[in-house]
Amino acid sequence: MKITVAWNVWNNYFDTALGSEIFRLENNSKKIFEEVHLISQGGYPDPPSKEYSQYLDGHFTIAYPEGLPLLKVGTMAKAIFRLLEGLKHAFNYAQAQGHDFVVITNADAWFLDLTKLRPLFETPEVQRAAMSMRVGWLTGLELNFGNRVPLPDDHFMILNVPECVRLGVFDYGHEARFFRPHFEHFANLHYVLTCFLQERVPKGALHIYTTLKDTLNQYGDFTGFNQLPWQYQPSFGFLHANAAQTPSLHRLRAAFLHDLGFTKYPLVRKYYEETSPNPKLFRHRRGVLV
Repeated sequence: MKITVAWNVWNNYFDTALGSEIFRLENNSKKIFEEVHLISQGGYPDPPSKEYSQYLDGHFTIAYPEGLPLLKVGTMAKAIFRLLEGLKHAFNYAQAQGHDFVVITNADAWFLDLTKLRPLFETPEVQRAAMSMRVGWLTGLELNFGNRVPLPDDHFMILNVPECVRLGVFDYGHEARFFRPHFEHFANLHYVLTCFLQERVPKGALHIYTTLKDTLNQYGDFTGFNQLPWQYQPSFGFLHANAAQTPSLHRLRAAFLHDLGFTKYPLVRKYYEETSPNPKLFRHRRGVLV
């Protein structure tokens, strides 16, 4: 199986460096995938350093389309459109490499167990679908989010390259309707991503592979409806830690990687040593460090 992994990144290149080191060296030692290309993509003017891009096959600048009405609402629209353009770019990159799948996530969201990732790709549902995604778990008691609710997750999105080609999912220009959603002030990331899915992914071609009900926050509590600031999904080995906005999470993240044995890798070891987390701050709950 041949895959591309694409990290959407702003200027948190160190996050991508750690995630790509773990992925690259784990696959080198365990031979999970026959061919892996790791790329980062974003809109920050300065590229990553040689040290931070050493495990990557490329870093790409993603522009957002100009002149769209949504850009007048707020600067967040630029990030939303860069994500959508990044989806298309990652697909085009993987197609050019002759890869089977591309999985798209963000710089601070990592794959910590490749032995669980390949079986996910091999499930009949993912094999048949053009896109496979995580969708947040919501019940009636949890709908008190105002006009912004977590719907499709932009982390760990899987594109089945041959199926996307067959169905023409990415055969569009900037005239596509999802670039101009009706409810502009409602237009956060998840809303516009939903518009993209509704317009471009045919009925039956979208697979929801998890509703996040087994995800844990930094205290070991189940938190399937909330991505921030820490979310670990043990069923797939997915970690999303927003340490850039919550710096105190660096201590847990460093200890977490050490607990899983990743300090055998040079950048992770350097991160752990520089962070120097106090072991007394953590304990195991539900089988993971919290």
